[in-house]
Amino acid sequence: MDFRVIRPIRGSANNGFEELCCQLAAKEAAPAGSRFVRNGTPDGGVEGYRIHPDGGERAWQAKYFFEIESSQWAQLRDSITTALDKHPALTRYTICLPIDLPDARVSGQESLRQKWERHVAGWETLATARGMTVRFDLWGARAPVSPRRRKTCRPLLVLVPPDGVVAGVDRGSRRRGNPRGRAPVHARTQRRTPDRLALRRPRVHRRLPVGGGEGPQRIPEGLRVPRRIIREGRPRQ
Repeated sequence: MDFRVIRPIRGSANNGFEELCCQLAAKEAAPAGSRFVRNGTPDGGVEGYRIHPDGGERAWQAKYFFEIESSQWAQLRDSITTALDKHPALTRYTICLPIDLPDARVSGQESLRQKWERHVAGWETLATARGMTVRFDLWGARAPVSPRRRKTCRPLLVLVPPDGVVAGVDRGSRRRGNPRGRAPVHARTQRRTPDRLALRRPRVHRRLPVGGGEGPQRIPEGLRVPRRIIREGRPRQ
């Protein structure tokens, strides 16, 4: 799934990614009595968080990063530091990224996965210094479409067009990556609205039966007749 073509919200792909992650987070299985809270901006270091019955909290933070360099690591550290200060009951912090971390294990080089593990150790130290025990984990590019989430979150995944077309939806073409040959649910619903039905061009037939057994006559060029009229005008056999 290519998150570079995610449908923007309020003109921003970053907002679209944040919204997708929060909707997926809200659908996650949780103990009875839990409550999910969606934050606005500023967000206090978390896009949304779930309050468990025992008072503990799990938070999600979305970062629309396709490359992670020193600047992005600094942004992650700032968000985590803020979250630890604002949410003292935090027990788990999930970072959502639109990429999967490569781990080539080349001699003499530190892979992005190894850098991630090194930074996680540093974030855990920040939590320990505040008397907190926090688990830091990652949602990568494959997390939204994992088998565990696919069934409950399928309607939400239309935020990312499978064919990479942001404006408009293909009518279920198999060559566009739709194995069942059907358009997404929201697209089929839109096509049933009256304004869209009114814009459809009627199907036409170039030969119109004439009563009295004279047989079919060719319709003059340029005249378009809907099929339902043709069916109603046919003499009964």
